[in-house]
Amino acid sequence: PGRARNLGMLSQVAYQQMNLIQAEELQNQSLAIHQKYKDKTALAGNYLNLGIVCFANQDFMQSKFHFEKARKLAKNEKKLAETSLKTDLDHTYLHYRFNRVPSRAKIITDP
Repeated sequence: PGRARNLGMLSQVAYQQMNLIQAEELQNQSLAIHQKYKDKTALAGNYLNLGIVCFANQDFMQSKFHFEKARKLAKNEKKLAETSLKTDLDHTYLHYRFNRVPSRAKIITDP
C-alpha cells in the first residue's frame, strides 16, 4: 500500500505538470495495488483522480465512468462517507457539473 500511495502522489505531480498520459498510467498502477488489497477508501480516491485526469484530457465518457465508480464506493462505505474524500468527491462533482461539458457526457445523472 505504501508503493500505491507513492504512485498516486507521483500521478498528482504529473497531472500538475499537465502530463496527463503519465498521470493516468501512474494512477492506474496505484489502482491495481489498491484493488489487490481491497482498500475501498484508496480505490475511491484513485477513481476520483482518474476522473479528474480523464476530464482534463477531454475524455468525458471515461471521466464520468470513474466519477461514478468513486461515488458508488463512497455511498456504499459508511466509514468512507465520513472522510474528507467524500467532501472532495462532492466538490469535484459540483466543479465539473458547472463547467462546460458536452451534453452527451453529462457528468452528474442524479443531483
